[in-house]
Order: sequence, then C-alpha cells, then structure tokens
Amino acid sequence: MSLRSKLAKAVFCGMLACASLGGLPLRADEVEELLQAMNQPKIAHSIPEDAESGDDLLKELLGDRMGKAGP
Repeated sequence: MSLRSKLAKAVFCGMLACASLGGLPLRADEVEELLQAMNQPKIAHSIPEDAESGDDLLKELLGDRMGKAGP
C-alpha cells in the first residue's frame, strides 16, 4: 500500500471522526457504504504509444511502398 493511499485513508477517517464529534449524524450503513466505495479498484485508462499502436509493424511490412503511395 502506497504512502498516498495510507494518507488518504487517514484523512478520510479523520474527517469522519470530526463529523461524529461535531454532531453530524451518520448511520452505520452510510459509513459502511463510504468505506466500501473507498476500497473499490480504480480503472486506469492508458493511451498506447506509437510503438504499441501497430503503425511500426505496418511500415515494416509495407516497406517503401507506404512512403511512395500518395494522392
């Protein structure tokens, strides 16, 4: 677990503690939903680089023919 993740959880728990001491009513099921939402895995979207997109393979297979093709 990274330091950033640990710090985020500590801040979240601190906010819950301050809210409970301040008189903000939270039901147990609401707290459970919040904690489950924090533990959900995040989906990362990455954009492939040029080498991964297959353009280099196409250039390699076609060779000079791709450079000569034009309007």
